Amino acid sequence: MLNLTCLEFFSGIGGLHLSLKYAIEKLVEHGQAIDIKVIKAFELNENCNNIYKIHFKDTQVCTKNIESLDIDDIPKANIWLLSPPCQPFTRGGAKRDSDYNRCKPLLKMIDLMYKIDISKMPSIWFIENVVNFEQSRTHKFMIDMFNDLDYTYIQFLLSPTLLNIPNTRVRYYCMAFRCSNLVLSCKYSILSRYENFIASNILRNNCEDTKKLEYKLIINDPQNKSTYDELLCHLPYSSKFCSKLLHIHPKKIGDIIYTAKSPLFSEMANKVIEKNNSFRFDIVNELSIVSTTITRSYTESAGRGGPLFMKSSNVDNTKYNSGYLSCDEPSSVYKQIFDTSKLCPSRFQCINEIDLSKCNIRFLQPSEILSLMGFPSNWLSTIYKYDSLELLKQQYSLVGNSISIHIVSILMYYMIDLACANKVLF
Repeated sequence: MLNLTCLEFFSGIGGLHLSLKYAIEKLVEHGQAIDIKVIKAFELNENCNNIYKIHFKDTQVCTKNIESLDIDDIPKANIWLLSPPCQPFTRGGAKRDSDYNRCKPLLKMIDLMYKIDISKMPSIWFIENVVNFEQSRTHKFMIDMFNDLDYTYIQFLLSPTLLNIPNTRVRYYCMAFRCSNLVLSCKYSILSRYENFIASNILRNNCEDTKKLEYKLIINDPQNKSTYDELLCHLPYSSKFCSKLLHIHPKKIGDIIYTAKSPLFSEMANKVIEKNNSFRFDIVNELSIVSTTITRSYTESAGRGGPLFMKSSNVDNTKYNSGYLSCDEPSSVYKQIFDTSKLCPSRFQCINEIDLSKCNIRFLQPSEILSLMGFPSNWLSTIYKYDSLELLKQQYSLVGNSISIHIVSILMYYMIDLACANKVLF
């Protein structure tokens, strides 16, 4: 039995820990004799920590600001998991990157890697962040650190729609191994076959808008090395094998819908749509196979933070269901990663085009969003036992800040399997 330890930074409500747990369960099921314990988690937000402590009682939670950490605060561990704040790299954060205060904790982690004793260096570093992180100065600092310290890294841009999960959540992922000669091949993996799914190839072949600054270099000068040359837009396994690794696999929105417990979900939606009746909302129904990324400001951003759910007995199903999305065609992958609004575009509708007397429109409940992202639907219910406007906003913030368990658990399965195959962890 291989017994390993792990640290979780920016631990939130425990998405990375849960993904690791699911990955280990599947690895053991497939014959690997391995156990990994998360021995310490680092998180400032007390609402997050209240949830985390209920689900992971054996993990010590440190509330010290990561910016203030020193080497003595960090115990030796084989694996570091990180999901740092995304605001420095989003449009909402004005893409202020390393100049933004919320970027300082990640910069601190990168700096600590240079200072930590070689005997305490992690064998694996895993990080998740928003798309655009891959173009940032902070990303360059991180990659420089990996190169300086002899880590080999694999980078991805992925969305749950690649698994036919009915939600777009395009995210950057990177796994780095303290190993100079990493062999990508391991049991079941198909990554080494998918050179066409390097992001720069997909962009070069499919991007129509050459005015987009971030794509201009690739379109105009494909020989010139770009940010996207090493990013993969394909999962490490076939879709069939990936499906076997998932604990829950919703394929349409109806698979995660529960009867609304409170009229608040409709009331909140009505307030938003009354003020924005000419805005084209993402309106999904039970047959929808895709929906917009859900953010922490889901109920407060006038339809820009996620979909509205419509319950109706008289629905034009062709607006919502165009068959499953292909994961094996670059043009389809391009839409799923770089142009998500083109996936079933007829789902975007103005409220004044809909007969509201024949349907009910509401926000998705936190429990439904949790299921959509791969968490158990009751992940928050031990703390949030009833609904009020204030408590709902807290829940939406907690869930919107978290990760796709579907994608991350598969990547962690691959990461651990690859590390074992290359004897990185021994």
